[in-house]
Formats: sequence, structure tokens, C-alpha cells
Amino acid sequence: MQGYQENGEWELLKFTVEEKVTSTEIDKAQYSSLHINFTMRRRPLYVFMSTILPTVLLSFLSALVFKLPAESGEKIGYSLTVLLSYAVYLTVISSHIPAASLTISILCMYNAMLNRYLHCISYLYSITYHGVHRTV
Repeated sequence: MQGYQENGEWELLKFTVEEKVTSTEIDKAQYSSLHINFTMRRRPLYVFMSTILPTVLLSFLSALVFKLPAESGEKIGYSLTVLLSYAVYLTVISSHIPAASLTISILCMYNAMLNRYLHCISYLYSITYHGVHRTV
């Protein structure tokens, strides 16, 4: 294959070119067609580094809000910063995930349900804890 360049996201496993000659009964002419088949595999490092790792790190950072002392007064600011960075991350990543209604990926379900729920709960808990700690 001349002119083939390696891709960082996909790996070419198999490539076949087959010429088929068919004739029609009407005009008795022969037509040739090329059938090109290739098998590709996605390289997992790109997907892991660009989608899965940031999601896990943001979830971990959201859980760290409970390690901050209540006296510091930074619980709400930290929770809000993590929540906003998660919103920006979802905005960026949503352009790379194909929109499909029939099948939904596990990553989309994790982002939509569990991760958003955990971020909002930790933010609300920080606000509640901050309010209770301030009144005491």
C-alpha cells in the first residue's frame, strides 16, 4: 500500500482489494468493480487518556471536598470549581461522542447519571455543612 500513514487513534489490521467482473444480460457488457475491505481496531490509549481518565479524576476530586476542614471556608468554592470544570469537560467531550438514540455507551450513562449525581450531592452537602457549621 503506497501512501499509507499510521494513525494515532486507529490501527489497520487487514486490507484486501478484490476486483469483480460482472456482465449484464441486457447489453452483454462486462463491468468491473473494486471491493475494498479493511479491518481496523481502535487504539485504547487515546480513548483512555481523553475520556475515561479525566472522568475518573473529576470524580476523585469531587470526593476530596470532604477532606477539607470546615474552618477553611473553601468547601463550597472547591465543590463549585470541580462542578464547573466537569461541565466544561462534558461540553468538550460531547462533540466527540456520536449522538445515537438506539444504543448508549457505558461512559455516557456514567457521566449522565452517577457522576452528575455525585457532583451535585457533594456540592449540596458542602453548602449544608457550611451553613450548619457557620450557625454553631
